[in-house]
Amino acid sequence: MPFLIYLFELMLLSEQQLIQVIREQEKSQLPLGRLALEEGMLTVSQVFDALRRSADRGERFGEACMALGFLNRDQLIMLLGVQQTRLPSVQSLLIELDIFNADEVTRLHAAYRFAAL
Repeated sequence: MPFLIYLFELMLLSEQQLIQVIREQEKSQLPLGRLALEEGMLTVSQVFDALRRSADRGERFGEACMALGFLNRDQLIMLLGVQQTRLPSVQSLLIELDIFNADEVTRLHAAYRFAAL
């Protein structure tokens, strides 16, 4: 169970706070095309081709890249993994958004990890 859900189920986090943290994390997410450029996996031209296809056909960017032969499934999975690692941590967002202080987050996360055992 993710840490945020753990806090929510213990009623330590309101629904509004849960949504706030998720939205803040989503806002921080680097677009996949930009990340593919930074990682040297796509050219600018390929990104624009994939964006066009994505808009025209209603596909997700990664699906468009695979359909165009720019990325294979393993490359897309790797790129999505890199994208996730670049997100701010839930713990840092809880502090940044003044939901908990650093000591509280440390204590709550330790309890969460212990409960998962």
